[in-house]
Amino acid sequence: MTNEYKIKFKLTVLISLGLLASVSFFSWWWDDLKIYNPLYVLLLIFALLYSFTQIYSVWYIILHAKYPVEKPGEKDFTIDVFIPAFNEPLWMVERAVKAAVEIHYPHKTFLLDDGNNIDYKVLADKYKIGYFLRESNENNKAGNINNAIKKTSGQLIAIFDIDHIPAPEYLDKIPGRFENPKIGAVQILLDHYNSQESFVASACAELNDDFFGPSTLGMNGCGCTTVFGSNSVFRREALVSIGGYVPGLAEDLNTSITLHANGWETDYIPQVLAKGLVPNDLTSFFKQQLKWARGVFDTLFRIYPKIFTKLSFNKHVCYLTRMTYYTAGPIIAFHILMALIALSGLSAQFTKYFASYLYHAIPFLFIFIYTHQFAGKHYRVKPLEPGFRLRGIILVFGTWPIYTIAFLYALFGIRLRFMATPKTVRKRKFLKLIMPQILAVTTLLCLFCTNLLFLPFNGYTLIVNAFAIGIALIHIGLFYAAWEGWKRQKESLSSEFDLSVQVFNSGLKEF
Repeated sequence: MTNEYKIKFKLTVLISLGLLASVSFFSWWWDDLKIYNPLYVLLLIFALLYSFTQIYSVWYIILHAKYPVEKPGEKDFTIDVFIPAFNEPLWMVERAVKAAVEIHYPHKTFLLDDGNNIDYKVLADKYKIGYFLRESNENNKAGNINNAIKKTSGQLIAIFDIDHIPAPEYLDKIPGRFENPKIGAVQILLDHYNSQESFVASACAELNDDFFGPSTLGMNGCGCTTVFGSNSVFRREALVSIGGYVPGLAEDLNTSITLHANGWETDYIPQVLAKGLVPNDLTSFFKQQLKWARGVFDTLFRIYPKIFTKLSFNKHVCYLTRMTYYTAGPIIAFHILMALIALSGLSAQFTKYFASYLYHAIPFLFIFIYTHQFAGKHYRVKPLEPGFRLRGIILVFGTWPIYTIAFLYALFGIRLRFMATPKTVRKRKFLKLIMPQILAVTTLLCLFCTNLLFLPFNGYTLIVNAFAIGIALIHIGLFYAAWEGWKRQKESLSSEFDLSVQVFNSGLKEF
């Protein structure tokens, strides 16, 4: 038995155990005739939807994980490299431009200025590259790219964010993938050179490795590699056929799903060919996640229904998994609320039901997390640190207020302005940033102490109290991240040279 078959076999065993745990979990709804209560029926429907889109679908995807076969190119393509910029620091823009110019494969580089910055024009002249300025920044990044598409002619268009540094061989392995005329886009692995900068940066890197490891390898195996916004290369013909980059807060996802709906295929290169920045503090991360989550929910509610019939089964599985990822926020918020009610002692019957629910749900959740950790360890796209990777889980869990707000905004059609992820250290109020989490944990701990002192002890209260302590412990990681960000902010703002500049410059040495 080859190593890959061993991994698949072990994954199959773990997933089978998870399915058995899910049977136990869903059988809970039939106990005590809860299934005849409309409220419990509604909760059951939500539990089924979440399980199918975020657990069963993820298992299906990772079972399809496989490494793409390299495809040497025999045909030459003309390639345009786009660098969209909107009021980013000049030093960062220059690093990106310089790195793009030094890419080996013959290409043309274009700086796309969406902020009317005269220094960018001077920079473009200095490096003898193309420069496009828009009179307005309508449709933000998507509009900026579409404006450049009309003024350029390369057969392929490579796009990477302003904070990314491409390697000189960035384009060398791209042409071979496009010799298949059905390929409309190729996504290259995203990696980051500041992953050790802070707790938040390390957690973000873990989440990134998970997505571009088993998740994207699985989506590639399903024939549905999705575009992620940077390190993406498109066939011009494909973009033109769908009217260009599709606007929105999640313009990459909008473009990806529209390409697939129109019959184009995508491919994946799981190699580190460029490195960029991940958020290094909670403010940057929360802003990024609010924009992403709001945009992804908008795709789910407003774009996906229009192209539903044009997608294959595998593509439905992959896109539903990605578009419902941020529903973790409302789910976590709901469970915290239920824990607060159960701990309050207002209803012994409710405490009993919630404890019984947790007893059936936690094994299901634990097997899911362990399976994901196992897949991440064995379907990796770069060397990983040994041990259980918890920082990413802690960061996602602690971001529940942001994801919940994004969900409500999308549900009620509340608009959110386009926000670029902050890339330098700025003065931020970290305590205000995590106030919902502080209030939730403080209330849980107060009720926990009250329970120990005044309420009768039994198996049900034991389970609920343990759940409350678990929530509090997970949030400690988030509070540490806030404290670390406050400390780094003081160090950076008191120095003449921003820490972000130092980290960015150190990243250049890797290529």
